[in-house]
Amino acid sequence: MKSCVLAVSLLALLVAQASHAHADDRSAAAVRDQIDRVLAEDIRLERGRRGMALAGTDFDIGGLSVALRVPPRPPPPPPPPGEVVGPIYRPAPQPVISAPVVQAPVVAAPVAAASAAAAEPAKDLPKTCGWFGPCCLRPDPWTCKDPCAPPEPCDTPWSTQLTLGLNAAQGNTDKLDVTFGGVVKYEQYPWIVRWVWLWAYGETDGTASTDAFNSDVRLERRFGTKWSAFASVDFNSDKISGLQHRWIGNLGMGYWVFERVGTYLKLEAGAGWTLEKRRYMAETEAPSGYLGAEYVYEFRNNIDFKSRARFFPNFDEYDLSLFVFEASLAVPLCEGLSLALALRVDHVIEPPAPRDNTDLLLTLGVQANF
Repeated sequence: MKSCVLAVSLLALLVAQASHAHADDRSAAAVRDQIDRVLAEDIRLERGRRGMALAGTDFDIGGLSVALRVPPRPPPPPPPPGEVVGPIYRPAPQPVISAPVVQAPVVAAPVAAASAAAAEPAKDLPKTCGWFGPCCLRPDPWTCKDPCAPPEPCDTPWSTQLTLGLNAAQGNTDKLDVTFGGVVKYEQYPWIVRWVWLWAYGETDGTASTDAFNSDVRLERRFGTKWSAFASVDFNSDKISGLQHRWIGNLGMGYWVFERVGTYLKLEAGAGWTLEKRRYMAETEAPSGYLGAEYVYEFRNNIDFKSRARFFPNFDEYDLSLFVFEASLAVPLCEGLSLALALRVDHVIEPPAPRDNTDLLLTLGVQANF
């Protein structure tokens, strides 16, 4: 009997334990499901907040208190180079390829070539055409171009100047004076070729009072920056004074005292021959000498001053020696046109009577430059 009671007790105990175990399993499963739902809800609400802990909620499930804490989410890794991240583009770094350095061979120039380069004159440097020199502080109201504009480079070694002067009067005295002159010049180192001429004609009350023509042609070659050699031929004619023609040919040397852009001073000396014919006199010829000086200065805005003094001593008859002085001032009016004032003085030491020994010609005219 006792054995039966013990067996029944054991069976009841086993059933009770099985029931408790099944209840515990169901409780544990319910707890796990609740935790999963809460975790999913908190993650959904707190998603996107980097570097902060997700604040959970304390739950009391079947007498079990649960406090949920979610560890902070680590920041996302940076995007690889070359990808677009929102509005920012992060370019991929380009590889730096350094070209190999090639050492150029050093060639020593000959001493003679270096000396020749150092001896090149300043006039061989690139020149400038146009009407304006250094930049001024304000525009020039007398010119047609901005004086501060850079000058245009020359494209030809040739230059030409033509000057025309006119003076007329009518009334108690009828008078007409006309002067026409020009300069044609070729300059490219080491050669300089120049032709200068001036013709003057005047009438007073219908009678010719002036009829003179002067011209000189010069060929010059430079040697470095200081020395030059030249050959020149001068021609003079004055019908009113009785000079039918005078030819003077010279060979000589020139020395450039100083030279800058547009400015120089040159001294010359030489010797030659003079052939002269005057009215009612036989033609004469004699050896002659030559002494000369030339000074050119360029002011601001290309205002040019030129002067030249020449003396031709006659070695056979000194009284026929000739001194010539020329000066001109050109003020630009507009591009290619200038107002020119020129002076020429011809002085013979002792000309045949009854002629004066000095002829002076003053000209105011317009000069065209090409």
